[in-house]
Amino acid sequence: MSGFAFEKHKGYCVVQFESGLPDMSWTDVEKQTTEVVNSLKEARANRVLIDLSPMEMIQSGLVAALVRIWKATEEQKNRRVVIVAPTEIVREVVRSAGLLKLFSVADTREEGAYDLGVSQGALREQRERRVIAWVAFPAAVISVIALAPLYQQNDEMVKARAELIAGFVSVFSCITGLMSMVRDSGWRRGLGVLTLPVAVGVLGILCLNRFGSGLPGRELFEGSSSAVEGGAPSDAGDDESSNGATGESEASEDAPGPADGGGAGSQPFGAGSLLEGFPMPNNPVPGAIPPQPELSPDPDEQSHE
Repeated sequence: MSGFAFEKHKGYCVVQFESGLPDMSWTDVEKQTTEVVNSLKEARANRVLIDLSPMEMIQSGLVAALVRIWKATEEQKNRRVVIVAPTEIVREVVRSAGLLKLFSVADTREEGAYDLGVSQGALREQRERRVIAWVAFPAAVISVIALAPLYQQNDEMVKARAELIAGFVSVFSCITGLMSMVRDSGWRRGLGVLTLPVAVGVLGILCLNRFGSGLPGRELFEGSSSAVEGGAPSDAGDDESSNGATGESEASEDAPGPADGGGAGSQPFGAGSLLEGFPMPNNPVPGAIPPQPELSPDPDEQSHE
């Protein structure tokens, strides 16, 4: 394969156009292009690097070869094809042919491999992006959980620590979520979209607590907790009032009435408190035997005895 050089690497393939291609006949170019297309289909490559750096210029027949190589990867998912074209003449031909819609253009092989995502730097960056995407949303959830002591605790030290943790984690999740939105694609970008509003919401709550009117919803939380705590004393008061009413009823039942021997002189319940302090007449009750005075012995009778 004198006109093309085919290289198979881990995760991608390289097709290099040799400098002798412009001197070859159209039939030979077509034949060797077919061999390259078959090699790409056998490799099932979805990432292809086309190196045009040996070419000082490119003809229309070679433009057709580029299109055939691109079509050879159309059955592969997430395909990506990059052209390495350091010379301005080759770049202009590619641009004029409208191939920039199909290919990305790089100056060197290293840049092309980076654009394909197969270089060491690109692989390391992809790992970092995956880690950032996986960490961003859980960090936002942790920042929300860290707000709980601000509503439930009255200890100022605990609340200050919770506020510090929530602020730090929310800022971290906000930065990582923004990075995922800008630099990633697919599900990683979706995680960034979910992370950013959660982190911004936590920061807004912290700002209101520190510089504004306080925590939103704190009044409702305190009102519900005070209602729960105030339920026990009210119940105790009800028990005491019911016990008092029961005691009064029992006292009224135990109070002697006319039928229990109170007689006509017995007073109604509570009358003693009304008559207290007023002189009462010393009149005997009709029909009652007055008390007899106790007689002292006569001294003459004692001497006579």
